[in-house]
Amino acid sequence: MNSLCLRAVLAELTPFLGLRLREIAAPDPWTLHLKFERDTTLVVSVSPARPALFVAPAGAVTAEGSTPFSKALTEALGGGRLAAWAQAGLDRVAALAIEKRDRLGDATRRHLVAEFTGAGSNLVLVDGPDPWTGRILDRLREDRSRSSSRRLSPGRPYAVPDPAGVDASRASAEELAKAYEAARGEGLSAVRAVTAAWAGTGPGVSEEIVRRAEGESPSAIAASWLRLLQETSPASDGCLTPRLT
Repeated sequence: MNSLCLRAVLAELTPFLGLRLREIAAPDPWTLHLKFERDTTLVVSVSPARPALFVAPAGAVTAEGSTPFSKALTEALGGGRLAAWAQAGLDRVAALAIEKRDRLGDATRRHLVAEFTGAGSNLVLVDGPDPWTGRILDRLREDRSRSSSRRLSPGRPYAVPDPAGVDASRASAEELAKAYEAARGEGLSAVRAVTAAWAGTGPGVSEEIVRRAEGESPSAIAASWLRLLQETSPASDGCLTPRLT
């Protein structure tokens, strides 16, 4: 799942905001089925081979199976309502906010953070109003990063994986061009330079950027990306899937 696909899928969740989470199942160690009201099931898989996030058609999947992690999620999130979703910039990291009432009747918010980052893919339960800095309650597996700031231990603040390059979702054309030019100066091909220079792009998206560009100059590559970013925006023309041909 690339960053543009993730952005599109998250946009499709908007109609389900406010639905109550009734059940959480784990058909395998990497996958969760989040069953909401109205027979709505959200499938979240962080399998390194097949990462996925999608709303399953009614009756297409069953909420069966459990793991220690899914049981912990059920206790923490069960009965709550889907309150919000967020993407970490244009990275392959998404957070689903579930809001429920505590024993005193106060609203509390917890987040299921899904990191669709290849071999390091993971699921993390985060407490607090902000998913990117809240306190870790649990995680699917230990983080293998050598960075001390990325130890996913319960009780520690959550931190998104360190991005490589400038944030391609927010950088200006000049910033994009400068970062790309520096990567090309290291002897990288155009596609590899885009991937290395801009956080939020991957090999597939980078190939599309270069293919659409009018040449491989920094300005042409930056302009190609900005056009693609606009064309695949769910808010631009109602298109909810990237038009990558």
